[in-house]
Amino acid sequence: RDTATGGLVRKMTLSGQGNIASIQFSPDDQLVMVHFIEPGEEFASTAEVFRWKNGQRVCPPLELASTSQTCTFSPDSKLVLMGCPGKTGVWNLETGELCFDLITEYAYMGTFSPDSRLVAFATRRVYDARTGERRDASLQVPSGIIIYSVHFSPDGTKIIGGSSDGLARIWDVETGKVVGILHHEDDVSVAKFSPGGGMIATAIQDGTVRLWDATTLERLREFAPRRGRLDGAPTRLHRVSFSADERRLVGTYVNGSWTWDIHGDGGGTGALLQLGARSEPSPDHSFTLSSGGSGKTGASLQRFPMELPRCQIFRQPENPGWSPGTQGINNAALSP
Repeated sequence: RDTATGGLVRKMTLSGQGNIASIQFSPDDQLVMVHFIEPGEEFASTAEVFRWKNGQRVCPPLELASTSQTCTFSPDSKLVLMGCPGKTGVWNLETGELCFDLITEYAYMGTFSPDSRLVAFATRRVYDARTGERRDASLQVPSGIIIYSVHFSPDGTKIIGGSSDGLARIWDVETGKVVGILHHEDDVSVAKFSPGGGMIATAIQDGTVRLWDATTLERLREFAPRRGRLDGAPTRLHRVSFSADERRLVGTYVNGSWTWDIHGDGGGTGALLQLGARSEPSPDHSFTLSSGGSGKTGASLQRFPMELPRCQIFRQPENPGWSPGTQGINNAALSP
């Protein structure tokens, strides 16, 4: 749909049926990928990729014989990573063929390098994204420590990861050696470089976000939503993103989002939505898209600051074949 008018731009039909787990546009804004879980005795995951301008499929459906929790494009929009605990696959969209797959715990928590040549996993290993060849150097982490997430620096020379021992480690990609450590008092669920590489954002289990200088590793700021809980449930944070100009920082929680002015007073604006709702900031961080949640039958765009009225609301057409409460829009995505 068009974000300005709400008008329908393109409708695409999936080859299978199931619960849609995620929708996303490719970084080059040419493709859209729908990732869904097919029901059955053993749940299977499928991703279908379309050219959104004409609705044509790019390749046959990408299939993984398990319930995948991650499905993402490479930065060059030519590869797709889809994975679950225990198994992960990387596909070439130009051929539709599986490049390689991994059978290992936590392999689904992976990320591509900025040039799309490498893919790193929370298993502490780095692979060639097209051949699956494992790099000689593994990321150095003490035995028994769980890595929750990994992200490359913008220049591709470093990887940062948050872990279960309260540390965010920075590794050299070539050697796997630790070149920096950020200390926290709780598990670090997210750690990420800013677009320019000069700052680092980390988040701990209670939803607090911290900003660091990537060179000196000095802590610069600390941010948190004004409401730490909603209906007695923790507002666990699962993503942190910087605006392209590095003026704003957005924390995406399981029940809403919050945005902060990096150079402001630290108070920030935002909205913690009903449990189960999903929220995604626009690429320019001028508004956020919200969808999902129990009983939700639409998606809405909300301008920043959050106190302003919604700028667009999208509603699911009524369908007599669906039972009450199931006509939800569970996922929505913004184009680049």
